[in-house]
Amino acid sequence: MQALKDDSRARSGQQASQSADLDEVQEQIATLLMEAVSCVAAARVTDTVRGWLARLDLSLMPPAQEVALLAEALAMATIIAVFTPTAGGTTAVDRLARRRAPLAPLAATTLSAIGRTQFRVVQIETIETDGSACLRDVATAEIIKTSDDAITATLIGLHVAAWLALLRDGQHVFVGSVTPLDEAGVAVAMGFVRPGRYGLINAIRCADSVYRHVLRNGTPRIAGLNEPLPGDDGEFVDEGDELDRLAQQWAETGRDRDPEDIQFVRAETSLECIVAMLASAANTSEHSLTALSAAYASIAQIQIETMQRRAAAGSGTLRLQTVAAAVEAGIISGELSRTTRDIFAAIRQRLGAEPSARAGDRAPAEMDKLIGRIQALRAKTVAQGCTEQEALAAAAKVAELLDRYGLSLNSTCATRPARDQRWRRSASGPGRSTIAFRRSRHSSTAGSGARKAVAGHCAMSFSAYPST
Repeated sequence: MQALKDDSRARSGQQASQSADLDEVQEQIATLLMEAVSCVAAARVTDTVRGWLARLDLSLMPPAQEVALLAEALAMATIIAVFTPTAGGTTAVDRLARRRAPLAPLAATTLSAIGRTQFRVVQIETIETDGSACLRDVATAEIIKTSDDAITATLIGLHVAAWLALLRDGQHVFVGSVTPLDEAGVAVAMGFVRPGRYGLINAIRCADSVYRHVLRNGTPRIAGLNEPLPGDDGEFVDEGDELDRLAQQWAETGRDRDPEDIQFVRAETSLECIVAMLASAANTSEHSLTALSAAYASIAQIQIETMQRRAAAGSGTLRLQTVAAAVEAGIISGELSRTTRDIFAAIRQRLGAEPSARAGDRAPAEMDKLIGRIQALRAKTVAQGCTEQEALAAAAKVAELLDRYGLSLNSTCATRPARDQRWRRSASGPGRSTIAFRRSRHSSTAGSGARKAVAGHCAMSFSAYPST
């Protein structure tokens, strides 16, 4: 009897150790995927999303549903972009490996596993006694073993589309979101299976087709997979969250604006907050979220008006010129779209503000030309094939242009501080300056760090890029 107890304790200890090791690997996957996103062209993601949603009339949806759909679409498009080879045959993961070398042993092993990631359509077959799940690949009939707290016995028989990375011990882990499929979704995937052929004939195209179908036609909503778990409503703790929530309330038709809310908006006036609200108004406008865009613009206008009142009373040092410079710096760096400038100009006109003589208020055509020149220079890097001398010369010219026109990418922050880099999990909560593209629509259950990273960070990274 004692021997049996000892053996049971030993197995429990081994399982706990394996679980801890797996969690460490998954967190490492999450970290590396966050970096891999920076190696992907933003246009590839936004163009994919536009194509998927082209037939949908987003104006008929409530603002929260529009935001959630766009967030989900961006997450799906981002994971496809990460694993799609360029014309040169390299993926974002390959480019990250070159940039990050040399790597620590765990990072090197994890990056290798990410490189073996495949898109699969699987059916949940059984749940083992150790909690791991056995999945059957519908294209190969291969049995895949994985551990994820979100895969429970209640889901046996369910088909899901997912990206799975193979670890050294033969175990697989989910990378990115896990998408439940109904019969119609499975049928779309089976269109990429041919008799006598092993696996999907084109996994990337299959993922594209499956995701397009899901976004246009809907799919089962499963708590822990593509819906939050009960009680998991995300974390809303800082003032930025409150302003986002307020913007969504103001976007609702017929909703009165409480004087106390307006006073709160005034109290939160700062450079970072004004620019963040302008960015939110621009991003929501570019994605046809008209009511939400107007709400963000209203908050920005109230804060700009407050800034002017403080300056007139001698109690504030923030000026319109400073905001203009911050906006232009954000546009040059690619962190803000040019629509941000247009919204800022419209607010200034409504408030009767005189145009500034600063470089940030140059004629749009002339400023666009300057921005294009600086962006082209910033793209001249060793990683892009330039020599070290060419890269240094380009960097020096960028510094010269920024100085000449009174712009700075370092001294003027055009985005919210690091606190906004926490990924939220609410399925319907209001968005930040990225209209919720930086938050995950998927639950952050234990052991799903990699899924959270892609569904949250990756999708969110591209919302900051201009969509035009």
